[in-house]
Amino acid sequence: MGREDCWNFTDKGNDTMRCEMNLRSFAAVFLVGFVIGFPLVTAPTRWGSNQNGFGALLGAATLAALLLFLRVRSEPLRWTSGPRIAAVLGFVSLVYSLGLLGATYGLLRPDFVFFVPLSFGVAIMLLRPGFLETLISRKLCLSLTALVLVTAAACLLTTHQHIALLGSHNRRTGFLTFLGCVTLFFLVVTFVRSGRTKRWILIAMVCGAALVSLLALWQFFDPGGSARRWFYDLNTDHRPMGTMGQPNWFGTYLCLLLPLAAAQFLVARTFAARSVALCSCALIFASLLVCQTRGAWVAMACFLAWLAIRHRFAWRKLLPLFAALALVATILLPCKNWEIYRRVTTFGKEIDRASEGSPGTGSSRFGYWIYGFEHLPPHLLIGAGLDTYEEVGAHDETPPPIDKAHSIYLEYALTLGLPGLALYLIFLWGCVKHSTGTPENLISWGLKASIVTYLIQGLFIHDTIQSWPLLWVIAGLAASREAPLPASLGE
Repeated sequence: MGREDCWNFTDKGNDTMRCEMNLRSFAAVFLVGFVIGFPLVTAPTRWGSNQNGFGALLGAATLAALLLFLRVRSEPLRWTSGPRIAAVLGFVSLVYSLGLLGATYGLLRPDFVFFVPLSFGVAIMLLRPGFLETLISRKLCLSLTALVLVTAAACLLTTHQHIALLGSHNRRTGFLTFLGCVTLFFLVVTFVRSGRTKRWILIAMVCGAALVSLLALWQFFDPGGSARRWFYDLNTDHRPMGTMGQPNWFGTYLCLLLPLAAAQFLVARTFAARSVALCSCALIFASLLVCQTRGAWVAMACFLAWLAIRHRFAWRKLLPLFAALALVATILLPCKNWEIYRRVTTFGKEIDRASEGSPGTGSSRFGYWIYGFEHLPPHLLIGAGLDTYEEVGAHDETPPPIDKAHSIYLEYALTLGLPGLALYLIFLWGCVKHSTGTPENLISWGLKASIVTYLIQGLFIHDTIQSWPLLWVIAGLAASREAPLPASLGE
């Protein structure tokens, strides 16, 4: 077989399998680089950080769509009535979206052109359900397909189409970002088919979190005011934010990564590996403390309690971990005039405010939630479109209090409707429901714990451009089915 025939996947010869393995290796290297590099994308301001993260996601997702095309272009496409109708509707929606956004924004917002490769990347997978069901379970395939369709309908049928499709200028969590996240999910489940590759990606993700955590500790102590000169928002909100642009967004990221780091520590077999994992856990935990995001603290406490109870019989391994975390807390609590401790004491005040029903409870979260629930009834079935929380009441006598609901549950209930919220939760839970958490499957348990911790912190914090793509990568790692490598390649 010549080199020009190397990508012909219909021929299952040894050379073809070798080409497929090369493509899989390239995708694995790309994912390792993405999970390390993407969290490091930042800017001096939070909105600049969002813009840079948005651009990095679009570029990475476009490359992911190309890799998916190379992998599935020879897979059979059964043109039954279902795929035909879906293809026609998808093509009409894409043409409409491009015409709408191009006519409105022109060269001012060139990001709309990314709709083509990202829509294509999602479509080539969803239109091959037979192939997709070899990668993930049939129920998960159905729930994801339904979620994509409901999200597309909500973003196309809303009166705020421009914002729903591209995302608001500051937040950038619209339908285009959603397509990028789904494309990354498909890339993971298509190419990450071995436990070894999965572990390398998780190790890289934890290493990236450790780097960001070091930056957050520098921001907390801020020697000579150097951090405030680099990150301007620290002058108005002194809480460390890492590279995420805002402390709450940073808390969401850390809630995703702490369970993965703890699982790496439990599964480590050598002293060197355990030491590195333990240091990573300590750094991430320290960053969670100094960012002073109380919603993330609640999720962290729930995770640590679950960790202690679920793996209580491995107490010899857990003891060094909890001792290290206790040591970190003991060192940090007195720092900067007991700043972290004083933040902890505000929980009592918030409980008193909540009992009184004060809109200012939870840094005004009660007020944000009241606004969301007041505008929810018209959007129960079909949501107002992604990123449109602020728009649904833009013409009220009382202006919107903020542009996000500060709760993923209320945010998606309002923007995707109750069916969209239900499908989103069903999809996430479907990714991890087979994770047993047995000693032989601690990595799988760590992925499950990461998503569960995300769902807990989601009671108080919304999704952001910095953490949402990583959540979908984690979901893909949890959902992917492992497959043996071809014996003819000597694996």
